[in-house]
Amino acid sequence: MKLNIKKGITLRFTISLLVIGAILLTMLTSITSALQVNRTSLIDNYLDKNESYSKKLASNTDELLKTMQENIEAIASISARDSEVDPQMLDDLYQANSEYFNSIIIADANRVVEGYSPQNIGLLVGTSSPLSRANKR
Repeated sequence: MKLNIKKGITLRFTISLLVIGAILLTMLTSITSALQVNRTSLIDNYLDKNESYSKKLASNTDELLKTMQENIEAIASISARDSEVDPQMLDDLYQANSEYFNSIIIADANRVVEGYSPQNIGLLVGTSSPLSRANKR
């Protein structure tokens, strides 16, 4: 009995290899394109959300700055009514505006402190304000 061992590649093997290669390449292409589409979608979504958030943040900041400006103008008009600064009035103004300002200092045109609140910020009435010292540096 002779065993007939054929050397070489058969047509069946070649076609099977070609089909498996085509399937693998199709699968690889599909996965690559799906990942690319998903990545692009995620980037676009991230950028849209980031843009929306930055617009909202800018709007909130604008509103906050307008409110703070209005409060500064109100404090200035209240302090301008009286020739002498009332410490209790300044304390009340500070308490009403403490979410916006960490202190309130009333100074004249020469930057001499006329009043301040809270009382523990280390200033004395009649002395130069910290701003005038900072500008001299």
